[in-house]
Amino acid sequence: MPPRQAELLRALGVEKPSCSRLATSLFPSSSPSTSPARPLRSLSGSTAASCKLNTEAEGASGIGLSMPSALSSGLAGDDPLRAEFDGDDFSIPLASLPSAHQASTAASAANGNGGNGALRASPARTLPSTCALHGGEALVLVPFPAKHLARAGIGGIFHNTPLHAGMLFMTNLRLIWEVSQTCDEIASPICVPIYSIDRMRKQKLIGGASTADSELLLDVYQKYGARASLSLRVSDERASSLVSAVRTFLDAPTQPEQLRANVLKSYAVAHGTALAALGKQASPPPAVFDPEREFQRQGLYNPLSHWRVTRLNDKYELCGTYPRLLVVPRSISDDDVARAAAFRSGRRVPVLCWKDAFGVACICRSSQPMVGFKSRCAQDEKLLQAIGDTNPLEAQLAIIDCRPRVNAELNRAKGKGYEQAAEYVNTRLSFMNIENIHVMRASLRAFLQLLGARSADVKDMSSFYTELDKCGWLEHVRVVLSTAEHVTRLIVEKRTSVLVHCSDGWDRTPQVTALAQLLLDSSFRTRQGFQLLLHKEWLAFGHQFALRCGTIAPLDRSKHGAPSDHDQSPVFLQFVDCVWQLTEQFPREFEFNATYLATLLHLVLSCEHGTFLCNSESQRDRFGLNHRSTSVWDALLAPRCLNYNYVDNPQVLSPDLSASAIKPWYGYYCRGAAALKPEPLSLAEAKCAELASELEQLRAQMKGPALADALAAPAPTGALAALAPAAAGAMVVTSTSAPPEIGAAAASALGSITDSMVHTTAAAPAIPQPAAVAPAPPADEAAGVDLLAALSESSSRATPSDEEDAAAATILLSAAPRAVPTALTPAVPVEAEESVEEMISFTSGADAPVTAEEAIV
Repeated sequence: MPPRQAELLRALGVEKPSCSRLATSLFPSSSPSTSPARPLRSLSGSTAASCKLNTEAEGASGIGLSMPSALSSGLAGDDPLRAEFDGDDFSIPLASLPSAHQASTAASAANGNGGNGALRASPARTLPSTCALHGGEALVLVPFPAKHLARAGIGGIFHNTPLHAGMLFMTNLRLIWEVSQTCDEIASPICVPIYSIDRMRKQKLIGGASTADSELLLDVYQKYGARASLSLRVSDERASSLVSAVRTFLDAPTQPEQLRANVLKSYAVAHGTALAALGKQASPPPAVFDPEREFQRQGLYNPLSHWRVTRLNDKYELCGTYPRLLVVPRSISDDDVARAAAFRSGRRVPVLCWKDAFGVACICRSSQPMVGFKSRCAQDEKLLQAIGDTNPLEAQLAIIDCRPRVNAELNRAKGKGYEQAAEYVNTRLSFMNIENIHVMRASLRAFLQLLGARSADVKDMSSFYTELDKCGWLEHVRVVLSTAEHVTRLIVEKRTSVLVHCSDGWDRTPQVTALAQLLLDSSFRTRQGFQLLLHKEWLAFGHQFALRCGTIAPLDRSKHGAPSDHDQSPVFLQFVDCVWQLTEQFPREFEFNATYLATLLHLVLSCEHGTFLCNSESQRDRFGLNHRSTSVWDALLAPRCLNYNYVDNPQVLSPDLSASAIKPWYGYYCRGAAALKPEPLSLAEAKCAELASELEQLRAQMKGPALADALAAPAPTGALAALAPAAAGAMVVTSTSAPPEIGAAAASALGSITDSMVHTTAAAPAIPQPAAVAPAPPADEAAGVDLLAALSESSSRATPSDEEDAAAATILLSAAPRAVPTALTPAVPVEAEESVEEMISFTSGADAPVTAEEAIV
């Protein structure tokens, strides 16, 4: 075998890549072996392949890693092609075999069971045709037909609901539903990442037509989603096999070999290995977070600075959940820092996380002290005194305890607690009443149930806002923002240094510190700065992403025992929700938009990249995820994630914290299968994004004969004549608020669109309209007119720097084609006179009610 092919097989985990028959099937260009053919024995469905390959028809470029034998139960039966080569078991999809093997299969079918060199196989296992599998992605379940409800994501069963026939695929990364070739109403497949699945709901139909194989409706819900991402009509047997396969990925691990505890068997590592084997990732991507560069930006390397950088945690010996480099006061020795760390929960000693480069106030973070009722630590008290002394303008240190006071008192009874003013001199303690992870989880669950209600009765709608207030999610978001704003005011108005902590310092603490830095420092409001902030405050300082999001991390029983789904909580989601609230209140202050934030949450839950795997920086370094996997930030460079209204503003932000200013993020929580549900404002952002790529084309048309042709287009007639006033109004707005070249571009674009509309509708029959009543415009057209009027009003009072953006949005909105609904075929009515529901949760214990102890600890 050529060395390159052997290298590829070794990268995929094949122990014996020297098998000539397998090499010939995978690499048809290889020279045939001279060894005599051996008869191949068909393996039973119970024989789990210990090492499997999946190939595409293209050859070696389609090689991907498949799952270990633990998942082969979903492949049992006669469907997969199983053959034994020299004692090594392989499972190769028949549809992906080269032509030589297909010919051998045809000969085998003609001769019964075949002879030497023949392969005995059942019907072909297909791969998705419109959604190519990535490198390292492989099927883990036999694909089966499944009908998809056209109104998926709304919830409930409706009479005459259209169903689309299709196939469901399950890989080691995602569920893929692909519409059949006979139906082209759905342009793209629906993909749901495995690790983002939260629960499934079975609805068995009663009163429908009796069939030999009973069918049911299976709704698939993603984490943090109020509406179903997939609504499938499948048989009970296939639904059970799908649920069983998904459980294999999502069950809380108790052994290191289970998938949620086996980092090296994850898709992120398999994908990175496949890319490296193909030479597409010769070197690891550059690190987003360079701590020393950030220290330099904050002025910490100034010889006159009161701070110094210590490498006491270079091997994660001081604290396993802290970064390697820490910043402490210059007057404190490393020995004092080590002694103070032993007095803090989880050894998370107070360290600097942000400092004003042109001031003296700073933000520090830590965990709660182990004071109990009598314990004291001289080094810990000395460290806090030194932090206060770094500020010559205000010697008193403000301590922000994010917890409610009653929670802190109960922790004190357990040997932990909070700083007493009598022991920690020159400090001022404040409790901020941010609830713990259990209360937040229950609040989000009630919030999602409210948004996903399937009934639209007047009674339910009248009580919506009452129930919205009872669930408390928006109030929790407001309290977190209020705490961050309080820290900002202490630094800006009172020039006071601040120490922020909660219980362990990795949940509520990064929420407050990161939001405060967003309000204080405009550099973190850019895309690159926001990524640096997430690396610094969330990844480097040890937020437990895998434990809180239910994703992949090695077993660590040192503190909390085996990982439990009862520890899942929407901590990071709540932070992103707070950031979204800020982007809504300050639409020009952030370089990223809601699409960026929603895509970030999607990538965190999908485990597609290695950036957010594991629970700490030390774990990610141990498994080399920076080198073995791809980075999540590359997927966030798309133009759709950019806010084109962004203007760099160094001013400190002061958000509106009134109850009316905090609103639900419907676009994300009601997203269904998409990363973000389209909203009216998203249309304007999308059209402005198109302007960036089309501006040069419009200018080119102005210089050529295309402009004259566009202006000479015939006037619209018939039904199109009614649109002429609106088009003229749009041109008036454009000509009054835009520069001359943009106005000319608008004339060119509008003339070209009018010309195409005239030719398109020339042969269409006239639609009679009632003479007495004027037809009402469609809902989407009315929304477009309202949005156009709003843009016109804003452009009339826009500053010179805003005129081009307003004119561009007006041009593109006026030229946007109207959506024409198409008939859904084939339309199969769902017989749903009655149904029986069964909810299947993949987070055991996470849905349990919050106990009194959990609510206050």
